[in-house]
Amino acid sequence: MRLPVSIIRAILTLLQQKKSCRFIASTIGISKSVVNKLNKRIHASGQSVDELCALSDKALLLKLYPRKKALKNLNDVDWASICQWLNNKHVNLLVAYESLLSQKPSFDISYPYFCRKYREWRKENKGAPVITNNTYIAGEKMEIDYSGDLLPWIDELGEIHKAHIFVACLPYSGYLFAYATADEKTASWVEGVIAAFDFCGGCPKVLVVDNAKALVRTASKEEGTVTAIVKDLCDHYNITPWSCKPYSPQEKNRVEASVRLVQTWVQGQLESVGPVFAKNLMYLNKRILEKVVELNARPLSAAKQISREKRFLEEELPLLNPLPETKYEVCDWLILVVDKSHCIKIHRDKGHRYSVPASYVHKKVNVRLSDEEVRIFDADTHKEIGCHQRCYEERGCKTHILEAHLTESEKNRRREPQYFVSQFVKKGVQEAVARNYVDELWTNSGDFVSRQRLHAVTRKLLYMYCPEILTEAMAEAIEFRQFSYKFLKELVELKEQQRLRQTNFNFSGNPSEEYDYVTPSHNNVRKYE
Repeated sequence: MRLPVSIIRAILTLLQQKKSCRFIASTIGISKSVVNKLNKRIHASGQSVDELCALSDKALLLKLYPRKKALKNLNDVDWASICQWLNNKHVNLLVAYESLLSQKPSFDISYPYFCRKYREWRKENKGAPVITNNTYIAGEKMEIDYSGDLLPWIDELGEIHKAHIFVACLPYSGYLFAYATADEKTASWVEGVIAAFDFCGGCPKVLVVDNAKALVRTASKEEGTVTAIVKDLCDHYNITPWSCKPYSPQEKNRVEASVRLVQTWVQGQLESVGPVFAKNLMYLNKRILEKVVELNARPLSAAKQISREKRFLEEELPLLNPLPETKYEVCDWLILVVDKSHCIKIHRDKGHRYSVPASYVHKKVNVRLSDEEVRIFDADTHKEIGCHQRCYEERGCKTHILEAHLTESEKNRRREPQYFVSQFVKKGVQEAVARNYVDELWTNSGDFVSRQRLHAVTRKLLYMYCPEILTEAMAEAIEFRQFSYKFLKELVELKEQQRLRQTNFNFSGNPSEEYDYVTPSHNNVRKYE
């Protein structure tokens, strides 16, 4: 930057008086670095301070700020190689310019002149670049982004904060919205989208998002994968998320233009009257909303007396989908790994564990934490695989397993009394006896012991002995108030032995009265006389 002649002569006068750079800067009202830079130019000129003071204004400026000799003939520059080199994303015109100067030190040309000549060569040899026109349909999509410029504001305690400006735009009408947040985390993005939908009074069919890490899990040139919270947000509003191609803002060019408008007509207008004061972010957003409403009401051009607001209300608002009855709840999202007991553990909630299907053991899942619920989703398909009531108790049972997530072994350990009664009746035991036995056992022994004993009975005794004997044994067990598996097994074995001893085998040829069995007559039967 070239200093005015008056300031240069004032600095030279103080230098003649042998004043320090710090004294000169404070006296004139400029920074010390400016004085140091001018002092370097004085030494580079090869003349003393007294000789420079004797020069005229024009000669003084030429001596301290000599003009660079621009090379008029650049035919020796290989523009085609430079153009091909610029296809590398890590190379720009400044890198090419510095590389050219290092190869040919005699080329004393300025960087702006080099850029201008390169653009002229490219226009003659490559032609002007063709930009693809985007078509927009009313009510189809909304584009979102954050403004790169931060908005400083002062709260009621005098503390200085810097707000991040969220910007949303409906491309068809150009209707835009701005919202201040404390940061650019995922929750802030979601909060801005919800506020934009409420401002528009409806939601489009598609939400075009930026390739921010808070929104997109995996970027792709075809179709990226959004994070779980963005997918859940879009499912709540029944819209489709779409992530832009990496390093390609053309798919959200309207919001890029809206960001520039917000920086000029919202942020610039607020800062033009001095520091921005607000009680909190809510009051700051009220001031921002006033400027946004004014911007939407401004005519798009002098020739067309139509504004973004008028075009939105007449053509786009009727085509937006209505908002759901309940507003989306901004929740915490976690990515957790299922342990070997098919549960996830929430450490912040005193270590409570919540079940998932057994097929997800050692796999990652997405967990949505609201104030009342814990909802678990498949990490790939975002399909809900579990929903639990959230618990915060420090004591008591901390493992919560849904009935649908029980394995076969866990189901056996949780059978209800009616299940065992039905198993006894199915095999031929009298229903009244079976029900009394199960109820008495459950009352006297508790759930755990009752299940263990009944499982043993149904797995062994029910299949080894006939139902008549088991019915009698269970009736006697109720009478003696003895419900252990060992006691019932001894009763069954005793009754089986008594039955065998009562069996009367008669070989006289006359069958006994108890058993109506006749030996068939054949040649091998020995006859007694």
